[in-house]
Amino acid sequence: MESFITFRAMIEVLGKPQEHVEKALQTYLQHLKEDPSFHVVEMEIAEIRKQDQEELWATFADLEIKTEKIENLISFCFDYMPSTLDIIEPA
Repeated sequence: MESFITFRAMIEVLGKPQEHVEKALQTYLQHLKEDPSFHVVEMEIAEIRKQDQEELWATFADLEIKTEKIENLISFCFDYMPSTLDIIEPA
């Protein structure tokens, strides 16, 4: 029986112009989906929003991901710089 590490992560992007922020998040997510070390179980992408009194735009993706090795999880943190990371399994 294979054991997996299941975790939830949030990846946020802030910047300008709006199109760049949207494209940056999509590029991050595309690289993640193509990486054989990770299996994206669930993905929710928030609507992009303009920040109050700023010319900045922000969006984020809330993800549930599975991987086989702790090294992959550490690599994920360096490569994708998640705002939050919660390990679901193993307890």
